[in-house]
Amino acid sequence: MDTAGTLAAAAWALLAAWWAPGSLLVGRAAFGRDGLERFVLAWSLGRAVFAAVSLLAVST
Repeated sequence: MDTAGTLAAAAWALLAAWWAPGSLLVGRAAFGRDGLERFVLAWSLGRAVFAAVSLLAVST
């Protein structure tokens, strides 16, 4: 991976880290305490897919 790819991956990681706490608060407000676990699972799976697609896009 070249320098531009490394910088792009770092930018995506910082964006995901900044977005995570706010999305958990939105999940609690939208789904309530009982639905929070389902939201966290769905969010984690979505983040894993997003990371995989981002790495694939950066590496090509």
